[in-house]
Amino acid sequence: MYTALIQTRTSSKRLRGKVLFKILNLEVFRIVYNRVLKSKFISKAIILTTTLKADDLLVKICKKNKIPYFRGSNTNVLKRYFDASKKHKLKNIVRITSDCPLVDSKIIDQLCIKFENNKFDYVSNVIKPTFPDGLDVEIFNFETLKNTYINSKKKAEKEHVTTKMILNKSLKKYNLKLNKNFSNYRFTLDTLDDFKKIKKIFEKEKSIFKPNLKTILKEINKNKDQYKYKRPNYS
Repeated sequence: MYTALIQTRTSSKRLRGKVLFKILNLEVFRIVYNRVLKSKFISKAIILTTTLKADDLLVKICKKNKIPYFRGSNTNVLKRYFDASKKHKLKNIVRITSDCPLVDSKIIDQLCIKFENNKFDYVSNVIKPTFPDGLDVEIFNFETLKNTYINSKKKAEKEHVTTKMILNKSLKKYNLKLNKNFSNYRFTLDTLDDFKKIKKIFEKEKSIFKPNLKTILKEINKNKDQYKYKRPNYS
């Protein structure tokens, strides 16, 4: 089975406290947590936050709702992943970020099957993106994480966690693709405008679970200009 580590913090520079914004009376990070647990392969999800005082409220909500959490470095996110994985003795890790409330558990399932059946070191849908931004899923084993942690020296490698994995030619990798490229459409939460659009999608479905990839592709077909943007490249 797999454990999801959900990268979460409240001190985002672009939209401070965004993971605590509520949709259908539930904080964004808890929507992500609940949606991830709908995966058939994930046995546990852990909120991966920082030791900053700003994240005390987030931890308080986790405690109140009996949600597992881990606190680690704010700047060295790779170290936060490594320390949490080591402490919990994780074998296979699913990386999710809490600014992606529309994360689809079926995409997680597809990648878990690929990872399991082919003994990959790293699988995702972000090596050569075709999925709309906000549906990113990455899976890697502890050995891959450990080696990446030991060999990552650059600031960007420590901040973006999987940059070195993606560029490492010695790793056995797989990239899940769609038949058509939708990677320049935005469904991630970084601005107030993003929040309003995402909130509207959930409220239309009247459920934190119903919106999925099909819902998003329908939205794109109806409102292409509304969601289009240039996706950043962290490699």
